Amino acid sequence: MNEPSAKEVTLQEVMPDLLALAWERLNRLAFNGEMRMPTIEVVPGKESSYTWNNNGSPGTIRIGAAVADGDYTQALGSSAHVLLHEMAHQYVAEVKGKYHAGDGPVFQRELQAAYERLKGVQQ
Repeated sequence: MNEPSAKEVTLQEVMPDLLALAWERLNRLAFNGEMRMPTIEVVPGKESSYTWNNNGSPGTIRIGAAVADGDYTQALGSSAHVLLHEMAHQYVAEVKGKYHAGDGPVFQRELQAAYERLKGVQQ
């Protein structure tokens, strides 16, 4: 008797769930748990972004699907790096309450602070 084969799941299909788990952990470790879970989307192409909604909602992080190309480990590492970058934008907007365009000094300070808080954290 043959066992039914499990449906093959692609990295692209599970990436939104993996990114949500990574967001929760990074929020706790790098941003002191101060942010609210945004909508996280994997979108076609290479571009990633954070869109702040000025209506009180936590906004949307979009990760370009091209970031998730390659082998599993490389894709997760690249995605986590991009996610942390977009989370720093979210932190500046949501927690600091500052409108910012691009990767200016306020953003750079918060991103660097997040990296500093992650130093020495067990994988």
